Amino acid sequence: MGYRSLARENILLAAMEAKQRSEFSHGEAQLITYLAILREARRRMGKANTVTQGFYTDGIRFVFVCITTDGVIQESEVWNTDRPAHLQMVYSWIIQMMETAMKSTPKPNAWLTKLGL
Repeated sequence: MGYRSLARENILLAAMEAKQRSEFSHGEAQLITYLAILREARRRMGKANTVTQGFYTDGIRFVFVCITTDGVIQESEVWNTDRPAHLQMVYSWIIQMMETAMKSTPKPNAWLTKLGL
């Protein structure tokens, strides 16, 4: 998740990894690797916000991961969208990630604006 800015640089603040159900457990390591790369790229560019966040999923189960400015990895529990309360939580997490990314960038992408975020 991210967007290409009208300026020369790309802005990426979040990532996602989708896996088949049988491969769900492999998503964690891949996502953390992507987030670490994004965090380091932002640090090297001198960005004030080096927090990166994302999630891995098999389309039913979702786990949200964040690497803080201090490099600490934080991870949510597994949210199963077969359960209505969990579906609402997954939706809220994804919307929050998009809003955070928009607030951390100078000009949000038009399609995010159309979503009313």
